[in-house]
Amino acid sequence: MTEFHLNGEKLYLSPVMDGCGQEIVAYTLSRHPVLKQVMDMLDQAYQKHPALNGSRLAISARSFSGMA
Repeated sequence: MTEFHLNGEKLYLSPVMDGCGQEIVAYTLSRHPVLKQVMDMLDQAYQKHPALNGSRLAISARSFSGMA
């Protein structure tokens, strides 16, 4: 999850990226960093790519700013 400051407010981006193709498979935006945001993002990823359902996912703490 990445925190952004925009117009005096905080926004939280929770993306999931395909490790092979570097494609963003799914993402959610929220005003608060809550578990529901992450679960919704995973549901989106599973709907878009059903083969992921039940698969192991690698979690990375790298932010987008560190991925240049």
